[in-house]
Amino acid sequence: MKSILLLVASMVLSITLWAQLELNYEIEFTHFQQDYIPLEEYTNLTEGVDAWDYSDFWDFTIPIYNPVVFPGFEDRPFDTLYTNAFAGMEFGYNQLPDDPYTVGIIGAALEGYLISPLADDNNADQGHILYLESEEGLFFEFQNVGFEEEMYLGSGLQSRLNFQVAYYFDDNCIEFHYGHSEIGSELEQYLDDVGVEINAILGWFYEEEIDGEWDRNHLLLGGWLNGDPAEPEFNSDFFDYNSHTEDLGFVTGVPEEGTVYRFCFDQTTSTEEVVELSADLTLYPNPATNRVYFSLPEEDASQLGDLNLQVVDLSGNVVIESEFGPDLHGGLNVEMLPAGMYFVRLTGEHLSQTVKVVIK
Repeated sequence: MKSILLLVASMVLSITLWAQLELNYEIEFTHFQQDYIPLEEYTNLTEGVDAWDYSDFWDFTIPIYNPVVFPGFEDRPFDTLYTNAFAGMEFGYNQLPDDPYTVGIIGAALEGYLISPLADDNNADQGHILYLESEEGLFFEFQNVGFEEEMYLGSGLQSRLNFQVAYYFDDNCIEFHYGHSEIGSELEQYLDDVGVEINAILGWFYEEEIDGEWDRNHLLLGGWLNGDPAEPEFNSDFFDYNSHTEDLGFVTGVPEEGTVYRFCFDQTTSTEEVVELSADLTLYPNPATNRVYFSLPEEDASQLGDLNLQVVDLSGNVVIESEFGPDLHGGLNVEMLPAGMYFVRLTGEHLSQTVKVVIK
């Protein structure tokens, strides 16, 4: 899972989705004690696999039969689960070839370590990954598994863990439920020293090929824990292409049996008045060389007032900023911009629209 989080820079994010994330979402965290209840119904994903490891589940996908309609992204329902031996779940919109935008959620109950194949010579109790999709949500149970890292500490595999990762449809919450664990002394000391990452992440991604070159960016809203797993400190922040996700933090060891961590993705509310526009803002010519112009029906323009214009490159840098009246008269000179793709964002008291433009 660490490779997914740290290499998620290979994915991308549009400036339009960037603005929506910053305005509309936050993560709320709670933790409590609750009896651990194993899944009674499930599909055993590791059944018949005698020595499974991450390579057995690399890009292992599971269709979601009742796609998750995430607020704000109704046109990109979460329809696919991605899993491997990373002690969590990842799911999202199965990106279509002609759609450069996607969105997804990652939840890691014990991040930073691969779940062990439990294939040592003395292994008599193979671990398993169980999965259930119900009307209530999506559920993974990691049953009797261990950290692969322990194989290299000298004492061999001595530890076994049980925990669940759940996503609940109605409230857009990820929960981590921790069951009985037996942790060997060497691994316990190792986890105290190195730590364990426990986090939930909502990601917006953009990826598009332009003139034979791939443009990529992304933005992540992450919630993570630090310190004592019995009384963890919660932190939340945004991360873009240039951020360092290794700064997310760690807890010192595996949470005790009965611990539940709950991360909920909540939309914040806005009290700003919104004027319904009869048509979307358009920009022309596109692609452009020297100057671009804007088109908006006169009845809409009369309601907008003064507007702020920003041209943003794919790294999120504002390369042009200007003020316009509601008639958008005169267009915008772009001849100084290097060739490539940009996002033109117009904002005002009653308008916030972003339009993609290609400069030749």
